Formats: sequence, C-alpha cells, structure tokens
Amino acid sequence: MTRRKQHYINTTLAAALSVLIFSGACFQSAASPATNGTEAHKSDLQALTRITGIVRYYSPDPYTAGWDSFDWFFIEYRCFKALEQGMPLEEALQPYLGVLAPNSTLTRYPQPGTRPLADGVPAEQYRYWLHHGSGEVQIPSYARILYKELRDYRPFYRELVQYSAARKDSAAGEATAELPRPDSVYSFRVGDSLWLNLPLAETNSAFSKKATASLQKTARRHWMQTLRSYGGGKREQLFGIMGERAFRMTDIAARWNIVQHFYPYHEEDSLRWESRLPEILEAVDTLKNGMLTREDIPVYHNAVVRAMSPVHDAHLTISQSLNPGYGIISFYFGGKTATKPDSTAADMTDNATEVWARTIDSILIFNPSLNAECYGEFLPYLASIHSGKYRAVLFDLREYPALDFDRVLSHLTGTPLNTAPLFHTPLSCFPDRMHLRWDSRDDFVQPAAPRIDLPVYFLCGPETMSWGETVLMLVKGYRLGTVIGTPTARTNGDATTFILPAFPFGMTAIKAVNLDGSRHHGIGVQPDIMTETDDYEEAVNIIEDLLQTL
Repeated sequence: MTRRKQHYINTTLAAALSVLIFSGACFQSAASPATNGTEAHKSDLQALTRITGIVRYYSPDPYTAGWDSFDWFFIEYRCFKALEQGMPLEEALQPYLGVLAPNSTLTRYPQPGTRPLADGVPAEQYRYWLHHGSGEVQIPSYARILYKELRDYRPFYRELVQYSAARKDSAAGEATAELPRPDSVYSFRVGDSLWLNLPLAETNSAFSKKATASLQKTARRHWMQTLRSYGGGKREQLFGIMGERAFRMTDIAARWNIVQHFYPYHEEDSLRWESRLPEILEAVDTLKNGMLTREDIPVYHNAVVRAMSPVHDAHLTISQSLNPGYGIISFYFGGKTATKPDSTAADMTDNATEVWARTIDSILIFNPSLNAECYGEFLPYLASIHSGKYRAVLFDLREYPALDFDRVLSHLTGTPLNTAPLFHTPLSCFPDRMHLRWDSRDDFVQPAAPRIDLPVYFLCGPETMSWGETVLMLVKGYRLGTVIGTPTARTNGDATTFILPAFPFGMTAIKAVNLDGSRHHGIGVQPDIMTETDDYEEAVNIIEDLLQTL
C-alpha cells in the first residue's frame, strides 16, 4: 500500500470518527430537532456562529485562498438555513466541516492534545493561515496613479505560512511566540458544553480540491435558486431573501466574527463581544419571515447598527446598500440613524473646498483641505516664509488634510520622522485574538529644505480624524509645533471595508498609539491650548499672546 493511499484511509477514518463523536455530543437527536425560538435552537445558532468564524479564518484549506466574502457567505447561509428548517446542528454541519475542517471534532468536553504526524510527511509541509489585519482598503484609483507607493499597496491579506520550528518573530528578532503546531489539536468553546477541536496546521493533502470547489459551486447555485424563487425582479428577490431569518442570522454572524477575531481595539473598547452574542442574535431578529417591504429595510439596517454599537470606532460606517452578488441597490433612509453616513477619503474629495491660504497680522494661515495634493499650493509660500514675510504659520486641520500633507511636514524637521511607533498591524493565526502579535514597519517622513524656522501652530477639532490625527500625533511626538483647539475624533488607523450582501461596513483595521506608546483610541489628540473657536481672529489672538512670550 502506498503512503498516499494509507494517508487517504487515515483521513477517511478520522472524518468518520469525527461524525461519531459529533453525533454523541450534546445535540438534539435527528428525530427531535431543536425548534425555532427554543433555548436549544438559540444555543445552536450561537454555536454555528462561532464555528463558521473559526473555520472560515483558521482552518488551513488551501483551496479557499481565492474565495471572496460572497463565497463564504453563500456556504454559511446554507448552514443557517438548514438549521432554520429544523435540521439538527450536527446534520447541518456535516458537509461543512467534512470539507473545510475534515480532521476536526465536536465534543462535550474540550479535547486539546497532540496527534501523530502523517507517515513520511515532514513538519515543514504543514501550513497555517496568518492574517495581516483584515478587510480591504478602498484606495481611490487616482491615488494609485499619483502615488507610486500605493500602486501595489496591499496592507491587509492572509497567507498560508509554512511551519518551521526555527521560525523567528520578524518584528522582535527573538524566539517565536506561540504559533500553530502541526502535531497539535486546539479546542475552542463554541457553545454550552460544546467544543470544536481543530488542527490549525495541516498539509494540503488533508483537504480535497474537488470537494472544496464542489461545496463552493453548490452553495452559489443554491443561493441563486433561492433568489429566483422570490420572483424575476432584483428588488423582489432582495426583499424576499432579506425576509428570511436565516439570511439575517448569517449576516450578523459574519459581522460578529470579524469584530471578535480582528477588531484591533477590542481591549480598549472593553468589548465583551463573546457574552453579547446571544443578545445580538436576538436583536437582529426584528422582522418576521416573509417578503419584506421597502419600509422594512431601514428597520433591519437600524438593528444592525444597534448590534454593532459596542464598537466605539470613529471609522465604523454601515452602508445603506445591498449587493447580493449581481449589482448594487442603494437605499437612502429618511431621518437619522445611529451610524455615520457612508464616507471615505475618496468620497469627501468631491465636497472639499479648495486648498487656500490667507494672512492675518503677518500670520500665514494655510488650509490643506482634502484634495489629492496640497504641496504644490504650499510651495510658493516657502520662499516668503524663508524671506521673513511672516511671523508664524497656522495650519488648519479641522478638515481632512490632503493626502500629501506629509511633504509639508518635511519642512518642519531636520531629522526623519518615523511613523512605525504609531501603527501596529495585528498578526493573527489563532481564533478569538489568542496569541495576537503586532507588526510595525518603518516608514519615514524625510526632512526637506528649506526648513521652516518660524513658530508653527495647528488648529484641530472633533472633525479632525484619521490622517489628520496622524499628522497631529507626529506634531506632538516630535514637537513640531503647538496644537490649538479641542480634542480630535479619537480613532486612527487604516479604515478597512468588509463586503457583505447587505449593508457592507467599514472599521479600523490596525492599532494606532501615540509615539510614546500611550493610548490614542477613545482619547484622541489633546491640544496644547484648549479652546473652541469658529473663526481665525480668535486663533490669531491666541497666537499673538503666545508670540509675546517667546
């Protein structure tokens, strides 16, 4: 018997054993499935939510590498729909786990431990998923054209990493922190007296390329058949499928898992996300099953907003559009909702005022409001500054500054400004943020001549956020000037997007801290001089007083 055949038999026996253990766990029997609304059914929904997140992100099936969020959503929707139709949890999960996590088991008690490696297969052939953040950064096409460094920018991605006992932590240069081992089985609590026991490192041969592709194809076909069953028009199909409780549970489960596994400010927000799962699932079930109406859509949207409200993130935006895989339909709701309107740096350029400057009492006021570039507008003033025309410079950062404002900053320093201490990308290879590591990469603002040798001031307020806060964090950390105004928006870091069939959302994907390592999230940049001002005259008066003390 060849080793390949022996390995196939071992894998098949392991899968069969999984089913045996699975059916012996604490489930309703096939003859008496949990019914909707019962405590057992609610427990099954919570277990399915946790399992889909762990398997989606951490079971190392190499044949899912090219899947997008819709592929996963369609497969998970089939599981939730089967559960809603009365199928016992173990039956709903058998095809899912059998393909995507074939060596996993579900048991009454946690069963972590070690397992023998496949005969003749070295440890180096085992691989695990390593996530560099999560989501997708929406970089405007014009930014990719204008800035060479953004053309191939891929800040958040996942990769199958080959196991190596001698692997080093690239950030620390020391012995590696906890990483998935090929001989280990890890236990994750997924329900009351229910654990998923899963190897996080596997060989390619543990998975079937054919079965994985078939699962994807079947799920997509099932999705499209369900859509068509609600009528020929896209609107009717949307209203029909959103009327399914199974759809809404799949949708909220996807959101819950993203925050649970990847939100970088989980600790800062004091999220008890795990304990909130039961109430979140119940909160989104605000509509009865059946064809929705246009008035029902904002009801569900508001339920999603409420469910995600514990995430105190200034970047959190929940779209008002639906895109079930064949096009986008947008809904503009009347009245106010509990979320910010859709907005990105790219969107805001359309509404931005022109970059402009003015002078009051020999003080240059420069407003680098959001455009692709402001440096070209600022260059003519450098010669005047150098010739002594002005007594001070005030930069107004109360709007989102232009993307190249760092080139203006380069004239305020004689040494490179390193942004690495500010930003930390989470490196995740375990569920629930276990053994989370952080990656920081050097990125310098290089000094440029002529250097501005005048007192420099920066005006800020609650609308100063993200890139504007980055500027001010450098200003404060490197003492490039004096900050005047009120605290900023309190959240920084790349804003990332998660595509879902209904109401895609965005949130912060990396952690930002001050240069000294102190907390920024939820606190923001604190001005050196606290004042609320609506006009430049008041700011100039403050600067006049400060100049007299120099």
